[in-house]
Amino acid sequence: MDFCSRHCLAQSIGAWRRRSGGSAMSAPTETARLAPLIRDMKTVADEAQAAFGQLTVSQLNWKPDAERWSIGQVFEHLLKTDLQYIPIIEQVVRGDYRPNLWQRFSPLSRLWGGLVLRAVAPESQKKVKAPQVFQPSASSVDREVINRFAAVQSRLSELIAKTENRSPESIIIASPVSPVVTYSLLDAYKILAAHGRRHFAQAERVTQTPGFPR
Repeated sequence: MDFCSRHCLAQSIGAWRRRSGGSAMSAPTETARLAPLIRDMKTVADEAQAAFGQLTVSQLNWKPDAERWSIGQVFEHLLKTDLQYIPIIEQVVRGDYRPNLWQRFSPLSRLWGGLVLRAVAPESQKKVKAPQVFQPSASSVDREVINRFAAVQSRLSELIAKTENRSPESIIIASPVSPVVTYSLLDAYKILAAHGRRHFAQAERVTQTPGFPR
């Protein structure tokens, strides 16, 4: 390649980079997309330990009324939810996750992901009854529930970080609630992060309810 050809090629590449807003590496990476979700999960775990880690068994199991959950039940519900997703993410990390035929070809995955995410969003005012698989215990919850929640959130965060090069937006999984409901692994991460924040706020409201034991 002569000098003129090299010069013209360099100019062309420079012009393309300027039009695209920088270098070829300027596109958002998986790390950039996953980092805020991981950070939010860790923040919720840290805040949960700070706000509720020193509560007594009586305080953790106090319920505003018969129809609403105690703080302990809130975090047991979060634990049960997180634990349903961990085996799937572990498979993805190992590289042996194999979606079934419906998961590969479902035309509704994007729709389901958006619907579930909106349903669990912290700002949503609509009450959603937890499916049976995620229902907390009706009996007394022990004091370690907050520490168990924090430990599972930490494990979940580690696993999510390990999938950054696995294209989680392209991996379709089924909801633990129903094999018909499918969405991307990335949407699952968003759902888990929003779900944790939503229920943390619920637990805070329990402590602000008149009659909460001090």
